[in-house]
Amino acid sequence: MGFSAAEIVGGVQEGRRKLIVFASDVTWSDPLREGDLAIVDGAELYVNTVDDQRRRVDGTLMAYEVTAGGR
Repeated sequence: MGFSAAEIVGGVQEGRRKLIVFASDVTWSDPLREGDLAIVDGAELYVNTVDDQRRRVDGTLMAYEVTAGGR
């Protein structure tokens, strides 16, 4: 996903991406967290931030909202 103009003005670094990761796709026991690696179209990206509150339905985590950047 792209960033809004307000997010870019607020200090998002060029080259970062916003990822929406379905909770069901995280198949290991620990939650997704900063420092993890994401592979997008063959490129390895470091997870910079993780928001696990924004995409919940009735308190159930549906997806993580993540910013990630290149190595």
